[in-house]
Amino acid sequence: MSLNRTSPPDSRTTKSGEEVHDDETFSCTETESYDETDLLVSFDPVSQKRQSLQSAKGPPKRRLTTLKLLIVAVFTIILSDVIILRFGALEGRSMFRPRGETTKRRSYKEQLMEHWIDLEAHALATKSSTPRAKSFVNFIAREVEVENAQQVVITMHASANHNKLSHLITNLRKWNGPGSIALYIQSAEDVELIGDWLANHTIASFLRESNVHIFMEKIVDYSPYPEPTMQWTYPYNSLRNLGLENIGADYFLLLDVDLIVPPDSFAKSRELFENHPDMLRAMSHNRHLFVLPAFEVCPGGVSAAPEIEASESDLPESKKDLVRMVGEKTAWVIYSDEHVLNQGASNAEKWYTFTESTDYPIEWQEQYEPYVIGYLSAVPRFWTEFRGYGYDKESWYRELHRAGFTMSVLRDFYVVHLCHFRTPITVDWKDWPNTKKFVQFDPFLISKYGLCRDWCRINEEQWKVKCGWDSCAQCTECVTNETCPANCKDSDPIPWEERCAWHNCVGKCPQCLDLFRI
Repeated sequence: MSLNRTSPPDSRTTKSGEEVHDDETFSCTETESYDETDLLVSFDPVSQKRQSLQSAKGPPKRRLTTLKLLIVAVFTIILSDVIILRFGALEGRSMFRPRGETTKRRSYKEQLMEHWIDLEAHALATKSSTPRAKSFVNFIAREVEVENAQQVVITMHASANHNKLSHLITNLRKWNGPGSIALYIQSAEDVELIGDWLANHTIASFLRESNVHIFMEKIVDYSPYPEPTMQWTYPYNSLRNLGLENIGADYFLLLDVDLIVPPDSFAKSRELFENHPDMLRAMSHNRHLFVLPAFEVCPGGVSAAPEIEASESDLPESKKDLVRMVGEKTAWVIYSDEHVLNQGASNAEKWYTFTESTDYPIEWQEQYEPYVIGYLSAVPRFWTEFRGYGYDKESWYRELHRAGFTMSVLRDFYVVHLCHFRTPITVDWKDWPNTKKFVQFDPFLISKYGLCRDWCRINEEQWKVKCGWDSCAQCTECVTNETCPANCKDSDPIPWEERCAWHNCVGKCPQCLDLFRI
């Protein structure tokens, strides 16, 4: 193979008839012959010098045209990549595109519908008595990463409902920081709605800082539920776990989607914890939770069935504004009109005027369901046996109390619920599926934590309905001298106070049962 020099930069005609205009061109061939003219030129000093100058400088107009074309080409490539990346992100480029596929981009709706069809077919084929479910973690991953693991990530869940999805976006706008969102799909119609919602360019802009997860479920058998409605089948706790476990950071704000935070709450939380690192340590090392007191606003005042539903314009602009609205009775502690214990432990009366420090401690109470900031690795997960209405969140706080968590209320933070028509509950509470499951929950905690707690006092049901013991022995009201093992306090080298969860020895705690084999 030899290197052949072609003709000078004048135009020439190829064998195929094409007219070629170029500078000096080199090509690799398999012959070893030289053109006679090239040899003459190469040994002529004058011609060689003239040719070298032309080669170095090139035709001026052609150099300028080539430079312009190069700039245009580079700009076009960059612009094309930006457009492809932007519309690809909005129209369905996700982790579920098959490996190796580079040209075909399926929309979110197409991806979700494919998975839904498979899930539904499998559930119908097996005629499963339990719901068939499939989860997609980070179906859409956040575009803006969390700066550091000590920042708080808001976590929420929502069904395929326009109002719920609207509240979700309102919260993300006001939070203005990282989020972890779990969306629920239980039908092909839900796929249509969620798919279109995710593909909306405006919605996508508000989701840039959030991980979006999908929980897809097909229910074939509705016999375990009082009614085949979302009120009784919605998997609150499975969705909460999905959002919590995939926040991509260490600290979370657990919120229901229709509880709205004040503007720029993320920036304020970051400033708070940067200035008070001891608060982060309290959560990560001392099993502590920080509570955001919860309120409700309604233009017409307290009403279970308001004539006018509240809108975003009814939200308070600040704590001072909220306190004023409470005085005018257009805002109040949420559920205080029908269920005082739900938020009672937050002690709102103290919060209205509290200024001494960043927070004040509170004691846990039965049926307390606050909204909290916590440390992910420390908290237990929600019990997924609960579905639909009742005990789903209360059970989690009961377990936190059993696990030794403490709480305090933040001075400058709060959440507000926009009033709306409340769905009436027509089923007697004794017939709620979760009521029966809640009976099993305390024995579950006993087996998990090895602690005895007196909970018989909170209602009038007979202990046999509520208690996991074979005989009634653990409740303080039931204790007699005969229920304690003989010489319990004196027969073990470890003092009973260090073995027992009770302030007074009641006997028959799991440790004692094992020790004395009773």
